[in-house]
Amino acid sequence: MRNLLIEQLENTVTEEQFIKIFVSMAASIGSIREIKRVRKRFGIHPLTKKEKRVLSKKESEG
Repeated sequence: MRNLLIEQLENTVTEEQFIKIFVSMAASIGSIREIKRVRKRFGIHPLTKKEKRVLSKKESEG
Protein backbone atom coordinates (compact mmCIF):
# COMPACT_ATOMS: atom_id res chain seq x y z
CA MET A 1 0.00 0.00 0.00
CA ARG A 2 2.86 2.36 0.79
CA ASN A 3 4.26 2.07 -2.75
CA LEU A 4 0.82 2.72 -4.23
CA LEU A 5 0.39 5.85 -2.13
CA ILE A 6 3.85 7.11 -3.07
CA GLU A 7 3.07 6.53 -6.74
CA GLN A 8 -0.20 8.42 -6.37
CA LEU A 9 1.62 11.29 -4.63
CA GLU A 10 3.98 11.61 -7.57
CA ASN A 11 1.02 11.88 -9.96
CA THR A 12 -1.15 14.38 -8.07
CA VAL A 13 -2.38 17.46 -9.87
CA THR A 14 -4.36 19.46 -7.32
CA GLU A 15 -3.69 20.36 -3.71
CA GLU A 16 -6.89 18.63 -2.63
CA GLN A 17 -5.77 15.36 -4.27
CA PHE A 18 -2.42 15.71 -2.57
CA ILE A 19 -3.94 16.26 0.87
CA LYS A 20 -6.33 13.32 0.48
CA ILE A 21 -3.48 10.97 -0.49
CA PHE A 22 -1.23 12.46 2.17
CA VAL A 23 -3.78 11.74 4.91
CA SER A 24 -4.14 8.16 3.64
CA MET A 25 -0.38 7.87 3.72
CA ALA A 26 -0.30 9.16 7.28
CA ALA A 27 -2.85 6.58 8.32
CA SER A 28 -0.90 3.75 6.70
CA ILE A 29 2.56 4.82 7.84
CA GLY A 30 1.57 6.12 11.21
CA SER A 31 3.90 9.03 11.97
CA ILE A 32 4.70 12.51 10.75
CA ARG A 33 8.42 11.74 11.09
CA GLU A 34 8.18 8.85 8.60
CA ILE A 35 6.16 10.97 6.20
CA LYS A 36 8.80 13.72 6.32
CA ARG A 37 11.49 11.15 5.47
CA VAL A 38 9.50 9.81 2.53
CA ARG A 39 8.83 13.33 1.24
CA LYS A 40 12.50 14.27 1.55
CA ARG A 41 13.58 11.10 -0.26
CA PHE A 42 11.32 11.91 -3.21
CA GLY A 43 12.04 15.64 -3.25
CA ILE A 44 8.52 16.66 -2.22
CA HIS A 45 8.25 20.12 -0.65
CA PRO A 46 8.19 20.41 3.17
CA LEU A 47 4.88 20.13 5.02
CA THR A 48 2.61 23.13 4.70
CA LYS A 49 0.68 24.49 7.67
CA LYS A 50 -2.51 23.02 6.24
CA GLU A 51 -0.94 19.56 5.87
CA LYS A 52 0.45 19.69 9.40
CA ARG A 53 -2.99 20.64 10.72
CA VAL A 54 -4.67 17.78 8.83
CA LEU A 55 -2.07 15.28 10.05
CA SER A 56 -2.28 16.44 13.65
CA LYS A 57 -6.04 16.06 13.52
CA LYS A 58 -5.72 12.58 11.96
CA GLU A 59 -3.18 11.44 14.57
CA SER A 60 -5.35 12.67 17.44
CA GLU A 61 -8.33 10.74 16.01
CA GLY A 62 -6.33 7.56 15.46
